Amino acid sequence: MYKDENILIFDYQFDIAKLKEEFKNFQNKLETYEDPRYNVPNFKVARGITFPYADELCNLFNITARPRFYTVDPNSELGQHIDHETMCSINILLSDNSAPINFEGKEYTYKQCLLNTQKMHGVINGSNERVLFKLSIFDEDFETVAKKIEHVLA
Repeated sequence: MYKDENILIFDYQFDIAKLKEEFKNFQNKLETYEDPRYNVPNFKVARGITFPYADELCNLFNITARPRFYTVDPNSELGQHIDHETMCSINILLSDNSAPINFEGKEYTYKQCLLNTQKMHGVINGSNERVLFKLSIFDEDFETVAKKIEHVLA
């Protein structure tokens, strides 16, 4: 486990096969990311989705979250930003050889993590599409959720 003010990288046996299957089920819901600030054509999101495994994960970690799938196009950049309304998120990468996340010049490579989405972050993607499952948390901050994850893993 690794933790600083930006990220908690942790080991948990997520059912990646199940998440990849769900991604296939919701791939047709992917649309260009938009929020009141801007839209990002190389960044796609499937919102408004639900499935039992996502509910199971929320129960496990004792969080209220909205499940989402995101993709970043190959050889593109998701510029530095603070997430709109999301206080923190559990991120699980579903693609191999995924580009690291960058917090204002500090890079982190992870397979799964809790991200402090209220800090400036972005991704400079390599030659593979970057596919991510995200549990977006709107009502608890990074430190609160980090403690919950650490409690589950203890």
